[in-house]
Amino acid sequence: MRAVNVRLAGSAALGLLFVMTAGSRAASARERLAVAIVAAGDAELGDNLTEAGISSLAERGDHELVGTRELRRRLADEPSAPALEACVVQPACLARVANAVGARRVVVGEVRKDDAGFVLQLALADTDTGAREAEWSQKVAGDAESLVAAVATGVRALFAPKPASPSAGAVQLAPAPPAPDAGGASALQLEAAASGTGDGGRHGNALAGYFGAGALGLAVIAFSAAAVAGNNAEEPLVGTTRADMQADLQRREEYASVANGLILAGVALSLTAGALFAWWWRSDKPSNP
Repeated sequence: MRAVNVRLAGSAALGLLFVMTAGSRAASARERLAVAIVAAGDAELGDNLTEAGISSLAERGDHELVGTRELRRRLADEPSAPALEACVVQPACLARVANAVGARRVVVGEVRKDDAGFVLQLALADTDTGAREAEWSQKVAGDAESLVAAVATGVRALFAPKPASPSAGAVQLAPAPPAPDAGGASALQLEAAASGTGDGGRHGNALAGYFGAGALGLAVIAFSAAAVAGNNAEEPLVGTTRADMQADLQRREEYASVANGLILAGVALSLTAGALFAWWWRSDKPSNP
């Protein structure tokens, strides 16, 4: 039974190392997103609203998020760089500071006071091209608490799926079967893209990440249970008679068998989690969440 502990320790260590490696690779696959909401003349308000936006985006779990405090530190490293409030309205400056923190896209926002309260404008911008992928604005009457709620609503709207709108005045008819030519093939591809099933299984790839996390958790449980069973198998024999000691020996051999089975289950779950994480990591994920 001494060999049980050796195999247990070695397999558990290898399995946990594999799981941690797979988990770190999956985490590194998340896109880095910068968030910068500024308020003219009130840097503290802008920073607080940025944190509110980051909190809302963190619930999605799709991005590694960077806020205004990190962006300000990056700007401070540049000689004669403008303040962040001025940088966010200059595409070249915004792209430079976002790239410095490894963000390809940025949620940028601006808050202005008016007679009725505040005007909040948000946009999701691609720093490589300067294009704005989504925009949202709203007038907010009230205090900073109302602004925080508006920011949460706005950032969710930026990442909401865009519904396909039919042409105005067009009569909706039942779809005709596609003709067997290049045009028909294109129609099928467009229909598949609209339904989310023609993009190489991106929905399935997203689910792979969740299933990988589940397999990872089960692997940890299996290794922990194997450690407990292995320790029970290695305890000294008890009993006052030969029959009692023989019965206790048989019980500990059963613990050893259970420990070995749990080790195999943990290794299998670790390999499954690693495969699922690798599938998710290597998949050609869409740029919008």
